[in-house]
Amino acid sequence: MMAAAHDESGTFSHLHGLDKAPRELSAVDQNPHFITAVARVGEKNEVIAQQDIYAENGIKLLAKGARINEGTHLRLIAHRLELPLDMVLSVANSVDEVSMVRDIERIISTDATLRNITMRSGDPQGYRSILGTLNISAPILFRLTVMRDDRNDLYLHSLRTSVIAHSMGVRIGLSYEALQNLFLASICHDFGEMHTDPAILSKGRAIQGSERHFIHVHPITGYVILSKIENMAPEVLQGVLQHHERLDGSGYPSALNEEKICMEARIIAVAETVETIARRSRKRQIRIAIRLNTGRLDSRYLSVADELLQTREEIDPALDPEIEVAGKLTRLTTVLSEWPTLQEKIRIHQKSTALEFIGKRIQSIQKLALQAGISTDLLKCLDLAGDDAAVLPELNVALIEIDRSIDELVFEVERRITHLSDCAPIVEQIKKIFQVPVSSSPSI
Repeated sequence: MMAAAHDESGTFSHLHGLDKAPRELSAVDQNPHFITAVARVGEKNEVIAQQDIYAENGIKLLAKGARINEGTHLRLIAHRLELPLDMVLSVANSVDEVSMVRDIERIISTDATLRNITMRSGDPQGYRSILGTLNISAPILFRLTVMRDDRNDLYLHSLRTSVIAHSMGVRIGLSYEALQNLFLASICHDFGEMHTDPAILSKGRAIQGSERHFIHVHPITGYVILSKIENMAPEVLQGVLQHHERLDGSGYPSALNEEKICMEARIIAVAETVETIARRSRKRQIRIAIRLNTGRLDSRYLSVADELLQTREEIDPALDPEIEVAGKLTRLTTVLSEWPTLQEKIRIHQKSTALEFIGKRIQSIQKLALQAGISTDLLKCLDLAGDDAAVLPELNVALIEIDRSIDELVFEVERRITHLSDCAPIVEQIKKIFQVPVSSSPSI
């Protein structure tokens, strides 16, 4: 998928400061995973060519009026297309602004956390006004329809993230135009994931080695898709491109930090974090995760999210039967106990300057553990099956955040120094230490 998005070393350095879609990324609709998704939708919901569809070399692939389904889509996969699919296809029962309002209201009616967030924002139904005036373009509605019908979990995630981001924007007093841009960026922020092999994203499946590159390129894919649409606001484009960047430089695709990350991306990053955690945790645990992300996510917007989550509702004391912390604790203990030896090897290495970021990331992981009250000997002290079981929910939230930070460090090492041949022994040691098998509990 989109091999040009990263070179053989896995770096994204040429994308720093990206302002325009590079020429080599222009054919995103050649991606077979998105075309296959369109075909699956065509099996149950009529997808029609609105005009003749041509390959880039002039070959006519499908005539106007042809149906796109599993019987015709292979012709599209085999050629580089002249025009993006979302500009030449239409779909019956398409998502539109009215149907999105209905879907959002259905979600809010069954989700106490989201309902509380919208109520505390100061404009509980402000999303209705925003959707009523956005006039979303047909290509975006087409992609949202494919997402709804083929990846409904991703569609619902996008809606929920948009509502949270909008509530945060209202709370901090953004202008109406800024709220529109924020909502549109939020609803489109994961368009690129429709171009990722769904097998890689399967629930409970560990992402292997180079597969991370296909995960971490999805903001670029989304940016390229939207950049082809006329009059797309730059704030929307940058919000989509940067929504996985982090203030400490540990994010992707360009490892931006601090002031280089736009406001829209900062808000979406917090909203997406809240949404993801809220699907599996109770309110108290969401707020723990928010505190643990200080330093990586914008503290102002984290505070706004925390304010929106405040409630007098009772917290259900029941434990999640899927919670399993031993594997995560073992991994953290291994990383922290092995770090001093690795740190000394890095200190005396001839490329020690290029490796400095590793120490900074480890310090961040150590800080997360300290904030959560986790030490290297905690596993020995806890009776997880007995009296200490009550602390499992909060401990699990902290360990999930730490586990994610370790994963991101491994990827950053691969992205930044794997191509340096004289660093190979250190890279291999990092992989060996940091990639201790963890439990198969679903990540967030």
